[in-house]
Amino acid sequence: MVSHVTGADPVVFFAIAAFAPGSSPRLAAMTFGISYDAGIVLTAQGACGDFELPTGDWPASGSGTAVTWNVAQTGDLVTAYWFAGYNYYAPQPALRLIPHP
Repeated sequence: MVSHVTGADPVVFFAIAAFAPGSSPRLAAMTFGISYDAGIVLTAQGACGDFELPTGDWPASGSGTAVTWNVAQTGDLVTAYWFAGYNYYAPQPALRLIPHP
């Protein structure tokens, strides 16, 4: 899924793990990083799992985190993380999920 915000008003957005219908997922943990341009301002964030292990500079651009659940998640869509922030130079800068550093 690709989405974007075209205004500079604060929004809440999510990192969601998506699995094909009928694939029988069992998600117990995941890792990811983020990358964003200077115009993105994050004001809050949080894991949607039971435990989080971030890098020391999280949520700076180029940093990463790990999220785990006590019970494996079996849905086709699993919300893993949320961010709140705004795009100061909307709509140009972007925030992207990247491999964990």
